[in-house]
Amino acid sequence: MLDTLKHSDKVLFFYRDDCPDCQSIFHQIYWHNVISHNVVFINMNQSQNRHYIQQYQLTSVPTLIHGKQRYSGTNQQRIKQIVGD
Repeated sequence: MLDTLKHSDKVLFFYRDDCPDCQSIFHQIYWHNVISHNVVFINMNQSQNRHYIQQYQLTSVPTLIHGKQRYSGTNQQRIKQIVGD
């Protein structure tokens, strides 16, 4: 998993499995990934992923990061811009 995060062509999707906002966009991102294989799913409820909070200055979930682009929230259009729909 760590190697994948170094690839800037990937979209990093930080979420929590108990977060309603994350759940509301999860399927959109999941199905996008089925086709494009460019999303890395990172569940922030898993303790081994906590170090990403500092590494990426995460303040909320869901957060998508793609290169220099970054978006936190559930706006479908912004999500499409980041994941490249």
